[in-house]
Amino acid sequence: MLKWLPLSGAEPDLAPGIEATVIDRLDIQATLDALPPKYRVPLVLYTYEEYSVTQIAEMLGLSTSAVKMRLSRARDKFRQAYGQEKSQ
Repeated sequence: MLKWLPLSGAEPDLAPGIEATVIDRLDIQATLDALPPKYRVPLVLYTYEEYSVTQIAEMLGLSTSAVKMRLSRARDKFRQAYGQEKSQ
């Protein structure tokens, strides 16, 4: 089957979701940057770096229960801030 393209010089959109993906990543990064370090660090270590709660506790000199609490609060703060970021 042939597909005719316009001759107007317009390029076909080869990657239609890329712009939205980049914007989402920038929003996520801005939201992470807005979190206080005591919440951002454990969240990034756990979510992106895939360290265990025990490993994070050792790295940061905290108890595992403190890390769990910070992760819980970090997730709550992230959801709240990300929701505000997306509504702007």
